[in-house]
Order: sequence, then C-alpha cells, then structure tokens
Amino acid sequence: PAKRPRLAEGHDEDELLARVLEESRVTAEAESAERRMRLGELGEASANASIARAKAMSTRYHLRCLASHTGNTARSGHYVCDIWNASKGAWSFYNDSVVLPMKPEVDIGIIRQKRGYLYFYVHSDFVAA
Repeated sequence: PAKRPRLAEGHDEDELLARVLEESRVTAEAESAERRMRLGELGEASANASIARAKAMSTRYHLRCLASHTGNTARSGHYVCDIWNASKGAWSFYNDSVVLPMKPEVDIGIIRQKRGYLYFYVHSDFVAA
C-alpha cells in the first residue's frame, strides 16, 4: 500500500482539511460576490467585504478541477469535468472529447455547491493563482 504523506508535528489532518474547505468556501463566496458586483446584482460594499474576507485567509490552495456526475443514480449517468486553464485564465467544460470554454458569467461557486463530486486543489507554491 502507498504511504500517506506525514503532516508536520502538531498538525491534525482533520483540522487541516477543515481549514482548506473553509478557505475554499470563502474564496468561492468572494468569486461569486465579485461576479455579481460586475453584473450589477450586488453592491460594491458587500462584494468588497467578501473579497476582503477571502484575502484575509491568505488562501494557499486553489481549485483547478471539479469532477461531476450527471445522472439519476450511481449505476447510470456520466462523469464530466470543469478544469481551470491557467494560460487562458478561464474555466473549460470537458465532456469526453468535447471541450467547451465556460462563459465568464458562469459562477463556478454555484457549480461547486450543486454538482461537485470530486475536487482537485493545487497548493499555491506549485502554480500561480
């Protein structure tokens, strides 16, 4: 069996996971607030408060891929992915051999909440945000 990476002494795996998930939630909230502000759906003060909360957490992990299952049961359906394209600075939707750019107004935070099945994060030390 593969060995699991060891955490530094004094770190609890559950605590670390909870922190990463909270950072992700706050970041998604800030991304959504920024998008809603650009579309005129949210006031600047409210959006800036969400963005400030995300910056204060100094997020170290960034979502890069979101795998989703479409279908009514675990025995039927199909898997698709939303993948961050760093060179384009945008998300793309992958469905087998079909790759489509996601429209800028699509809120990846809403997609995360509604259909996310498997999330892939990358530490900011390894890639640019």
